[in-house]
Amino acid sequence: MEKLMLIFILALFVGGISCHPRRFIDCNNFECTEPWSPICGSNGITYNSECMMDVENRKRLCWMGHYNIITKVSDGPCGPSTTYSSI
Repeated sequence: MEKLMLIFILALFVGGISCHPRRFIDCNNFECTEPWSPICGSNGITYNSECMMDVENRKRLCWMGHYNIITKVSDGPCGPSTTYSSI
């Protein structure tokens, strides 16, 4: 996750990620090998692992061209009392 955030920050300084998202993100590999360890994302969706949340962020960049980054709200599944935010 930290590596992905660093890529976003660098992209903003180098020329804007919205213009060239594929230049900074690997759009050919969306595989995760992390064990199941659910986390709650800032979009209210429970992901099987932090890697799966990172995959969703990369897909958003590669396929949709936007960078509304999903962040981890908490460990474990999202619940009814979880507060969500969008970036």
